[in-house]
Amino acid sequence: MPTCGSCSASNADDSQFCARCGAALDAPPVAPREVRKTVTVVFTDVTGSTSMGERLDPESLRRVMSRYFVTVRRGHPSAYPGRARCHPADGRNQLNR
Repeated sequence: MPTCGSCSASNADDSQFCARCGAALDAPPVAPREVRKTVTVVFTDVTGSTSMGERLDPESLRRVMSRYFVTVRRGHPSAYPGRARCHPADGRNQLNR
């Protein structure tokens, strides 16, 4: 009973092709193609934002943080292609491939 080299399914003795995946039974097993990619993850954070939030009124803090996010969006992400994955509170995570 031949076993498929691609999916490991058992097949009838007179089969030329796998009944499960259709691969030729006399073909050598196909190794999965692995690709190594280099990625860079960038995390930015506002130092002292918690204490600043305690000192400032909500509208002032919102203005300060809005300027920060505008600067971060214009600066690093436009210099390096990537995708912002999340904006945790006062930070930004970006994945660059």
